[in-house]
Amino acid sequence: MPIIDFAVLAHLQAELPDDLYQKLLALFLEQGGQRVMAIEQAIAEQDFAVLAHEIHACVSEAATFGAMQLAALASHSNGLCRQGEKAEAFAAAATIKPAWLLVYAELNK
Repeated sequence: MPIIDFAVLAHLQAELPDDLYQKLLALFLEQGGQRVMAIEQAIAEQDFAVLAHEIHACVSEAATFGAMQLAALASHSNGLCRQGEKAEAFAAAATIKPAWLLVYAELNK
């Protein structure tokens, strides 16, 4: 699975005025970093409610911007959260930051 599905980004870019697309992409990069920090903090503090909230938001945001690998990892963790599998959800969430760093690097080339 690619880090970024550039066809998804191209479709999004084609649907939006360029300035809006650029603003949304910048917002995704900014908020994504903040979300990853919140996930890390939730893991450190074992705060399941925050983890579940942040992971859920990460799924759709990542998919919207073609970050398919990140979306898949977040979706897996989200499913564990929904099932109440706390230990497994925290463990799965630990894979989010490395995936996010790849997304960030790829989108900033």
